[in-house]
Amino acid sequence: MSFSSSTFSNFFLCFSLIIIISCSDDEEDIISNEILIETISNENINEGGVVLKGRFTNVNENVDFGFVLSGIEGGTYNQLGEVKIIKNVLDNEYSIEYRSGLKEGKKYYFNVFIILNGEYFYGKEKLFVSNGSAIPIIKELSSSKLSLLDTLLIKGSYFSQNPKVYFSNVVAVPFVSSDSLIKVVVPFPKNNYLLTKPYSKIKIVNEDNQENTISNFSLNTPRIDSIVPKRITDSDTLRIYGDYFDAKRSNMVTTISDNQQYNYKIIKSSKNIIILEPSIIRKKNPIIVVRSQLTNVTKQMEVLMPEITSIPTNCLSFEDDLVIKGANFPLNNDRFIIKLEDNYLSPYIATRDSLVFKIDNGYKFKDFKDNEISINYLNEVNIAKDKICIDEPWLKVNNDYEGHGVIKMFTFNEDIYALGFTYTNWDTLKDVFKLNKNTFNFEKVTDENFNKEYSSNSGRLNVFYKDKMYSKKYLSSNDDLFASYNILTNDKKELSDFPGVLREYGFMVVVGDYIYTGLGERYFREPMRDIWKYSIINNSWEKIIDNFPEITSSYETSKLNPLVFVDNNKIYIGSGQVNKQLDFWELDTENNQITKKLDLPDAFKNLSVNSNNALFIENKTYFHNQSMFEYDSNNDIWKNYITNGERYSGAGYFYLNDEIYMKYDRAIYKFNSEYLK
Repeated sequence: MSFSSSTFSNFFLCFSLIIIISCSDDEEDIISNEILIETISNENINEGGVVLKGRFTNVNENVDFGFVLSGIEGGTYNQLGEVKIIKNVLDNEYSIEYRSGLKEGKKYYFNVFIILNGEYFYGKEKLFVSNGSAIPIIKELSSSKLSLLDTLLIKGSYFSQNPKVYFSNVVAVPFVSSDSLIKVVVPFPKNNYLLTKPYSKIKIVNEDNQENTISNFSLNTPRIDSIVPKRITDSDTLRIYGDYFDAKRSNMVTTISDNQQYNYKIIKSSKNIIILEPSIIRKKNPIIVVRSQLTNVTKQMEVLMPEITSIPTNCLSFEDDLVIKGANFPLNNDRFIIKLEDNYLSPYIATRDSLVFKIDNGYKFKDFKDNEISINYLNEVNIAKDKICIDEPWLKVNNDYEGHGVIKMFTFNEDIYALGFTYTNWDTLKDVFKLNKNTFNFEKVTDENFNKEYSSNSGRLNVFYKDKMYSKKYLSSNDDLFASYNILTNDKKELSDFPGVLREYGFMVVVGDYIYTGLGERYFREPMRDIWKYSIINNSWEKIIDNFPEITSSYETSKLNPLVFVDNNKIYIGSGQVNKQLDFWELDTENNQITKKLDLPDAFKNLSVNSNNALFIENKTYFHNQSMFEYDSNNDIWKNYITNGERYSGAGYFYLNDEIYMKYDRAIYKFNSEYLK
């Protein structure tokens, strides 16, 4: 059928055409003034698409001949669909291909028309069932081997206007696309960069979801030619030379150690060089892994190991710097371990050829001399030839966490004990601890009943005789009688109570089988002048001194917490906390005679000296209070050996294997005998 869109002036032509049609209903050809417009046929293309044929005759001039493809019945007469026009042609038979926009199994309507004198004349609409659109045809790649982010040109056919391009499974959006040309950047994976395999094929999917794949494509293979420096340290900036490295800065450079991956930070990267920040080294001969072009390329490196060449000053005090000279010291490494004996050192100044440390009394040593410096780097140990000596009066030899402070030290059956106290939950708990000579730690031997009975501080005096502690709280005889406590069996025994006047701040010591106690003050501020003797064997008391010399009714003459120690069978008593006279006395327990001795050293003035832990060594008595003091009772001579000025409040002292030790602040310290020379 042929239709005209003429105005009324062409009405006669239309009317004549209708007459012709009505005269021959079965005839497909449409004639108007001998013009024939015929929709001939369709032919589906095996690869997708359709070829439409049509013709027109009896037109004596060149006209535009068109095809209409529509999914709507009758829509071809209104050009509701895809129109293709062959321009300026003479009457003849023509064909045209539709390769896109077709859905497989769908019905389509097609028709032909001419444009004559501005008017459209149509043939008869026909129907066909499509086998789908054409598959994209890839004819040419600009290169079959590229790098990530390079530009690829793809030539071919039936790409459609907005195709998708896949490099293996990674999608890329073309920045130029037409039915026959695609320009696209080889994509950098947005996700799973480490897991994405190198691209090995390209797939194009057109707008009709028709696709085609070409397999002759691959990424360039990266390579490492060299690494500078050849032998590395963790403070070196590394330069990796090679080819086909990723242009994108997020490429990965790693090392593998202990089955863990460690990343380098990239300063700069290009096709031929990658520059890396200095980084920790975790293996002696690490393998560096460069991830480029979705491929891992590796190269083994060699590490320069640290060396110790000298220790300029190898005898140090705690105020001195420990300086170690050498080469190739790591600067960014958690695998570099420096030890002075068992102490881990951390330098406060570090360069590749010098390390500077501060050491203090918190460090633990075996002895004052021959302490080893060692470095362990990547499980390779290097010990310095030079040994370190410590020029200090006291040196920590072990940690000891039982008992925060010491009240008194004593020895029984060659074992060393300490009456100590522990701060816990705002209480002060007392216990007895025994030195384990194997571990060199004090271990608690008393049970919980002991600290319940004896943890009060106020006015209590304690002494030890063999396996028993004798204790008296003098402020009140009603709530705390004089008693003994077996430290091995935890048995308590009440004894004959003290018959003297109740007091505080006195003293109590053991001489032979006797306990001596007295002095102090009676509440309030009344000096006490008497001294008593208790027989441990007979459980009886005896007053031996009524009036201690030079103690008057004046409070300033009192001996409160006096300096007291025992040397053989003699008791030595010095001025107390409020008595500034520095007077010093000897009480001979054989005859109860008191003799005045040479005054205490001036260093004792204004000091509260705790002598409970004095040491008797080779006829001389030692105790430490800011200095080490020595008293020679045979010659009545005091010596003051200057040490470090520390008071060590709450410390206890013991003598073992010809060495002086101190239990203090959860540690055990050894005294440097060189300070007694």
